[in-house]
Amino acid sequence: MKKRELLDRVLATPDSFSASWLAEGGKHQAPLLPDQKGIGRRTVERMLRGTREVSAGHILVTGVDGVTGEEPVGQVPPLQDDVLAQVARSGAAVLLVTADFGGALLARPEFGLVAGTAPFLRAALPEGFHRACAEFDRYARRVRHEMPSAAAIAERFPAARASWEQAKQVPADSHVGEQLRLMEALVHGEVSGPDFARQWLGARRSSLELGERTRGRLTRALDEVFYALEDYAIDPAQREPGDLTDEGLRERVASALEH
Repeated sequence: MKKRELLDRVLATPDSFSASWLAEGGKHQAPLLPDQKGIGRRTVERMLRGTREVSAGHILVTGVDGVTGEEPVGQVPPLQDDVLAQVARSGAAVLLVTADFGGALLARPEFGLVAGTAPFLRAALPEGFHRACAEFDRYARRVRHEMPSAAAIAERFPAARASWEQAKQVPADSHVGEQLRLMEALVHGEVSGPDFARQWLGARRSSLELGERTRGRLTRALDEVFYALEDYAIDPAQREPGDLTDEGLRERVASALEH
């Protein structure tokens, strides 16, 4: 296959996937943070995980900018060093595609895009769609003056700016979703009080850092859990009279879930 043929099949523009290619097999896409220097191991490893998950055999590699019609596509096995070497020869912007055309990764110095079938994306995007969008949105806001192209990409994925009022609206792969999952696990005895406290507070910090937003009764429910944890000593040895017990914490969390 020639590089121009590959680009015409998978891309609509140098910074977007083709709608017809995305429609094949019901593919989805998400933005990716760029590697700090060129296209490195972190980005390539996503492609390798996705390719291995779908047993695609090998990866097609081409540069994106300045490609003529007769240049052959590079074909490499899903091995990190082999792919990195091919990427290094392909230029600043690179398109990686699985041999079965089920997944692809477009990497540019300012941003990345990954797309594919559900099995491919589960492996290539383990953090999930929402978290990837939220992280990219935060990055794009930070570099909007130096890299306006990143801000334009972020506008195409507005999920990061969603605001939720009910638990059923919250994506499972968000940090708020993780908080809700932990609350259910505590109420059903699937996690201890101390483990719940550490993990829930960690998820809350990550949620705030990424700008995830809640409103109304969901905000009140999460705040109720936060206030309960202020009255709870994670280390039982440091528990004082009046502090919440594990059972008291479980009751407060159960009450928050009911609201």
